[in-house]
Amino acid sequence: MKKKRLKSIIKVIKASRVQRSTYAILSIFIAASFVNTLNKPVIILAFLSVLFYSVGGLQNAIKDKDYMINKKILPISILIIIITSLIITNFNYKIILLIPIVLLLTFFYNTYSRKILFMDLITMSFTHITIPFLATLWILNKPIIPYVKYPIFMALSFILIINTKNMSGFLEDKKRGYVTLMTKFKSGKFLILLSVILGIILLIVNALILKNYPLNPLLLLIILIPSFFLLKDITQLRGKNATILARMVFVILILGYLVQNKPSIKITALSFLSSFIFIKQGLYTISTEIKQSKFYRQPLKSLFSL
Repeated sequence: MKKKRLKSIIKVIKASRVQRSTYAILSIFIAASFVNTLNKPVIILAFLSVLFYSVGGLQNAIKDKDYMINKKILPISILIIIITSLIITNFNYKIILLIPIVLLLTFFYNTYSRKILFMDLITMSFTHITIPFLATLWILNKPIIPYVKYPIFMALSFILIINTKNMSGFLEDKKRGYVTLMTKFKSGKFLILLSVILGIILLIVNALILKNYPLNPLLLLIILIPSFFLLKDITQLRGKNATILARMVFVILILGYLVQNKPSIKITALSFLSSFIFIKQGLYTISTEIKQSKFYRQPLKSLFSL
């Protein structure tokens, strides 16, 4: 009985896709790095982000039938989050106001957004990037207008680069009636490749022309190395690997702001810690692909054949 209950709990945790909250948590700490300020409510917001987006993951899993989960878990989870939020925030009205906004957008993402091209990514860019970033400044009582340009760039990069998520399971998505580049166009693979390239170009333009990103040769190299493997996986239609590497590229891109902001050690550490899962998965994927390549098995032969 205990083993069965444990398996059910593990299944719910997997279905909640907790790792997706990485984007929101990182956005929170990067926003804090711009003003080099961190307080208890912001830490609580980061913790609650895990709960908020876990509910979205559960709803998505139930709708797509990825996991056989009792539907009653969803309303129970929402109730637990609301009660938990009220208790640990000591009725902080700013965080309480964010709860219905995020939950409604999460519901919209899982029900309607995937029926409209790009709407799923646009919705995610709000829930995972823009709202967490601006909410952090609001909670810290800092001016928002001077910093609006940063989450806009981050959101656009997110839409263009994380587009790769729709490569995995696109045949199932087509059956469900989801509208993505992969399900709507025969040239979906090429369009996603173009989307990611545009995301990288946007980064360079933002850095060199708009001067809104602290790009330097070392940071550019760190971004381009996983980008090379990412583009290769897209051309080979390796959706799972492409998704993992796209996440890695995006979080490295966002972490680049730490170079410019030079925040406290605590904010820097929390930023890197929150992105650890995606970076680790990306490095593992790259190392696996290198080991499976001809160059790794026969380096001399591969070099002379160039």
